Amino acid sequence: MDMQIENKTALVLGAGGGLGSAIAQALAHEGARVVAADVDGGAADICVQKILADRQEAFPLTWDIGN
Repeated sequence: MDMQIENKTALVLGAGGGLGSAIAQALAHEGARVVAADVDGGAADICVQKILADRQEAFPLTWDIGN
């Protein structure tokens, strides 16, 4: 599927969890740069490592939007 998001930046909240991580990886697979944000920085890092292993661009962000 071509979502026409190549070279765009996507911010994915909750990217450390199962569904958020899957969304982040799918967006990266479509060519978007992904900022993977989660309250758990370690979980965001794991998500980003999976994306980087697929030779896509991603950055982790520890962020609690409740604060």
